[in-house]
Amino acid sequence: MFTDRIFRKFALVKILNAWLCISLQAWAAAVSARAQNLVVNGSFEEHIGCVYHYLKDLNSCNFNPLARAVVEGWFTPADRRADYFHPCNTADGYKPPKTQYGLVYPADGEACVGLWYYRDAETSASRDYLIGTLKEPLQAGKTYYVSYKVRLSEYSQLAGPAPGLWVTSRKLKPEDLAIGFSAREAQINPDTAQYIWDKTRWYTITGSFKAEGHERYIVIGYFGKRKDPPLLYLKDHKAEGFSPECYHLLDDVYLGLEPPSVREPLPAAKPVNYVIYRRGYQWLEGRVTDRETQTPLPNAELLLYETERPQFAEKIRLSKDGRFRTSVPRGKYIAVARHPGYLPRAAYCESAVFEETMDLKLTPVKKSHTMQLLNYYTYSDGQLRFQRFCPEELRELAAFLIENPNVKIQINSRGYRQRDKQESAEDIQYETEARAREIADFLTDAGVLGYQVTARGLGLSQGQGFADEVEVIEVLQKPDNRPRFPLLIQLFHAETKMPVSGSVNLMNLESGAVKVLEAQDGRAVSKILPGAYTISAVIPGFLPVAENFEMPLDEHRLTLYLTPIENNTFTLRNISFPPNSTQPDPASYPVLDKIVALMKLRPEIGLSVEGHTDGSNERTADEYLNDLSLRRAEGVKGYLVSKGIDASRIQCQGFGRSRPVADNDTPEGRALNRRIEFRILE
Repeated sequence: MFTDRIFRKFALVKILNAWLCISLQAWAAAVSARAQNLVVNGSFEEHIGCVYHYLKDLNSCNFNPLARAVVEGWFTPADRRADYFHPCNTADGYKPPKTQYGLVYPADGEACVGLWYYRDAETSASRDYLIGTLKEPLQAGKTYYVSYKVRLSEYSQLAGPAPGLWVTSRKLKPEDLAIGFSAREAQINPDTAQYIWDKTRWYTITGSFKAEGHERYIVIGYFGKRKDPPLLYLKDHKAEGFSPECYHLLDDVYLGLEPPSVREPLPAAKPVNYVIYRRGYQWLEGRVTDRETQTPLPNAELLLYETERPQFAEKIRLSKDGRFRTSVPRGKYIAVARHPGYLPRAAYCESAVFEETMDLKLTPVKKSHTMQLLNYYTYSDGQLRFQRFCPEELRELAAFLIENPNVKIQINSRGYRQRDKQESAEDIQYETEARAREIADFLTDAGVLGYQVTARGLGLSQGQGFADEVEVIEVLQKPDNRPRFPLLIQLFHAETKMPVSGSVNLMNLESGAVKVLEAQDGRAVSKILPGAYTISAVIPGFLPVAENFEMPLDEHRLTLYLTPIENNTFTLRNISFPPNSTQPDPASYPVLDKIVALMKLRPEIGLSVEGHTDGSNERTADEYLNDLSLRRAEGVKGYLVSKGIDASRIQCQGFGRSRPVADNDTPEGRALNRRIEFRILE
């Protein structure tokens, strides 16, 4: 009996051990199944080929390193690309750690991928997307967890939010990635207020979603609702030139039924040293100071305008220490600083970089004080060649001398012997005298009195290079007694006839001087010299307006009516067409020039030109009226393109009589229905 009892205990233990082993195996299998990463090659380690050095056009849009390396389970849409970084690569810029995007260290293993989250190519923006394959379809109703690691490349100039992830059941076409469509379906869309800006560490993005069933692919990239993602321009970037980009490195992509074991927090919302980035815009900053004492001049007047459109000057506010900072559309600008008792100082800036600094040091109007002028040069074959002086700066100097007839100046010009020319000292003396006289003639032609300007060529310069300068030779104690007359300016809403407040620019067409006035409650008053002027107003919510006028020897009143832009749509009533013609009448050109000014002031927008007709003749076919209104809209587009507006920014539509805004039974109503409407496309 004792032996039977021992045998029964032994059998029971054996049965328990077997059951326990089976249970542990089943549990381990279940855990393994649940912890399985469903992403094929989520660490990017498995690949067939490498990126070799003999491949041409490595940086072209048609070159796709990810496809060249044949990374298992990963691909990109036909019109996008992704980079693959692995030690086996021999192509320049793709072998870590030293790459064309800076130092690259994978988060785990030997490989990682990179893609442009955003790239500004000046004329257009581009974004890349990465598509991965799942090992099996997802099951409907189950909750899946996602994680992937992201790092900002060392040479990125821009920082943006982390890329999102979209899970889908079908292979994608390029049109599927249109902004707006994918934004509604992306399962993982990180907070746009959290930026990936620290270039020294990897960040883990996590999330979860409930599957709809049969999903087989994941897409990683930007899925925001906005056309362009919110971006920050980092001031610590190391890249040169002006092609701002936000380039992300990706590694360790996971999707499974179990949550990831590591959850690293995102960095602080924003870095310390940054500015807001806007495509098509640039940041200008600097300081206005006294050249001698270096003391700030916070009360100086600082104007900024494009070189081709000085009538639309913008007045820039200065801080207490004379500093300024502003964001403007990308282009070529002249900044002019003025202050009583100082010569006006100009600085030239162009969009070579996103952020440009220019300090304007003003020269006091005292005898023997000098100020060097801006000049345009070309540099080739090691030679610096003078092209021409800066007319925008000379116009400002002319305006200053006209306003201060008691100041006398001398233009001093210097030159140097160029290596590729056999020039004598006499030849250089003649050249500098001719250049100084040319500058003096420019000033007198602009209205400066002859006794105020003299010219002198100084021949060979002591240093290397050209130099044209203004020297104050005398300041007469003679007041300016020229008569000035009051100009009353009024601004009104074109439809409601209510006053509108804003800034008004006044430019003297003879001297080029620009004056900025503040119209409070739609009214501004200023005393000016008689002559020809251009007045313009650029006020948010209204179309830009500009017109020429002659200031008489008496008080003058000028009224401007501003066309409102409501819900990004506005109508101009004074666009007319000759009979049986689809081209605008020349009398309509001043009205269309307002559209040109708007498009140049806001390079980031597009425009829809929509033609409409009245329905006075019911026997006229709708097809004919639709075609007529479309061709007239295209005629308006043709005029805008002839003024330098890119044709790709303008769309045309013709609606015939299908959208009346008034009754066609009256002449007034039909006149309102015959119109060209404009709709701004953000």
